[in-house]
Parts: sequence; structure tokens; C-alpha cells
Amino acid sequence: MELVNALYRWEGGKQGALALGVFRESVETVIVLLSPFAPHMTEELWQRIGHETPLYRTPWPAFDPSAVLSEEMTVVVQINGRMRGAVSVPAGAGKEAVEEAVMSDEKVRQWTDGKKVLKTVYVPGKILNMVVR
Repeated sequence: MELVNALYRWEGGKQGALALGVFRESVETVIVLLSPFAPHMTEELWQRIGHETPLYRTPWPAFDPSAVLSEEMTVVVQINGRMRGAVSVPAGAGKEAVEEAVMSDEKVRQWTDGKKVLKTVYVPGKILNMVVR
């Protein structure tokens, strides 16, 4: 359903030929994924988009883990148990890099200026919690 919803939002005329190829591959993937549930209809669709080979002989789509890797991650910032912001840092950044990004954030500074940071707890890739007084 996520893929179908993304296809509904696709604006074809604004991208190029590469995007059109990605759109076609996405539609083909949806047809293959629907084939166990609606075999007759998907076989008809498969032929209408130009495939000669029967759909039942088409391999199941493979998962590509590199396609879902992100270069950035968002870390939520809590101060005294309340969410006070979020910062984007490079994926895999260490605690020191995250703390540096958090302390340079304007929203966080308004809650920490003139106060002493008593404790900092970092859950990698998710949240940085600070206790200040």
C-alpha cells in the first residue's frame, strides 16, 4: 500500500526519462506482488503493459538493503524529560558529534543557556536526553 500511495502522488511530467523508468518498474512490482491475490486480473495487466512471458514465470521482487540506507539520521532532543527539538546528523555519528550538533541548535540553546548539564543519555540513532538545572 505504501508503494501504491507513492505512485498516486507521482507527478509524471515534471521528472525525466529516468523517473519514468522507475515509475514503470514500480507498477510492474505492484502487479507482481498482487498476483497471488488476483491472478487473472494481474496476468491481464502484465500482458497489457507489454510483457510476453507469463506473470507466473516472473521472479519475485528481491529486497535491496542498500536502497533503504540513509546518509542522515534525525535525533530527538529531550531536556528534563520533554521534547525540545530534533537535529539531523550524519548516519552513524558518535555521541560526541551528536552532542555537538545538539548544543549548536538554537532551540536547545534557549533551554540550556545559563544552566548546568547534569546528565546526558544518548540512545544511538534515536534520542539524546539531557538533565539540566
